[in-house]
Amino acid sequence: AGILVWCIGHSSLDGAAWMPVFPDDGIADSGHEVYSVDFGSLAPGEHTISLRTFDSSGNIGTLSVTVRR
Repeated sequence: AGILVWCIGHSSLDGAAWMPVFPDDGIADSGHEVYSVDFGSLAPGEHTISLRTFDSSGNIGTLSVTVRR
């Protein structure tokens, strides 16, 4: 079995348009990468953060979490 390298991801806050997310070191070149997302100051209340990522085979992974501030 090979190692899947996640090439690129996207983030969305409260259903807004997807925004690209890149590895912190600027290049997806290993099986383990760190990605950081900064949504700035969130208004008080409930927010949904959604993430999706793709691999080189076209597989898509998604995750959504709801947070309260």
